[in-house]
Amino acid sequence: MKHVRVFLLLAAVILCVHYAEAGTLEFGERIGYGVLDYTETSSTAGSDIDSDADLRTVLFRLSVEYYFTEKEDLFFGSAAEWVWGTEDDETWDENGIEVQNNDLRIFGQNYDLRFGYRNRTQEFSYKLYALGGWDGIHFERDNFELIGTTDSNEVTEDFSLWRGGVGLNLGYQFGKWAIEGSAEYAYYLEGTGENSERRDVDYDVDGERIDLTIGISREVIENLYITAGGTYIKFDLDIDQVDDVIDQADSELEVTAGVISLTYEF
Repeated sequence: MKHVRVFLLLAAVILCVHYAEAGTLEFGERIGYGVLDYTETSSTAGSDIDSDADLRTVLFRLSVEYYFTEKEDLFFGSAAEWVWGTEDDETWDENGIEVQNNDLRIFGQNYDLRFGYRNRTQEFSYKLYALGGWDGIHFERDNFELIGTTDSNEVTEDFSLWRGGVGLNLGYQFGKWAIEGSAEYAYYLEGTGENSERRDVDYDVDGERIDLTIGISREVIENLYITAGGTYIKFDLDIDQVDDVIDQADSELEVTAGVISLTYEF
């Protein structure tokens, strides 16, 4: 909740600057539904252990950007996004043989700041920006089935990840319609993790994140735009030196979803 409060505070600051300087403010929201594909690979005492799960997923995003009065080509903003992966089966294989299965739920949240440059003509537009922020990923596992035995205890795992990166938005407008696309790349500068079963172990995490979005938009009333399209988000995490038993673990989350967005300028 602390990060939610930070995002709301930043949004309030941007609103105050907007009314004080009379610049252009852009507010957006996005909702989506799709699939989250999660895989994990680890090496333990010479054995290769792999897990896999596909979860139905809901996304929700809020963003606000402020364009300066005297330099309308410069902007800064803030964004927040939440991802809910609904419960599904996760299977674990050891050296190609299934040894465990359990229920898995995933919740992700991210908050970021961005600062950049925008240029647009009558038809074409682009935005280049730097970004930085925090990602949190929460895993819940229960109903374990392991070699004929069952265990209903819940095990949770949490990752806290700080990232920095760059982004590019491109657009082509024809009348009230436009085709838009964006790409972002971020590297996790610092990351830690915790597991409820191994509270005495600190995870050391790094990795990267890629966001791709494409869609077609239309101005429905003056300064209000609706966009329909798709998004792809990939988290690639490397977990090293967890303890003396696990040599290395790699986690990969891929979210593919259809999205609908609303954007309002004032």
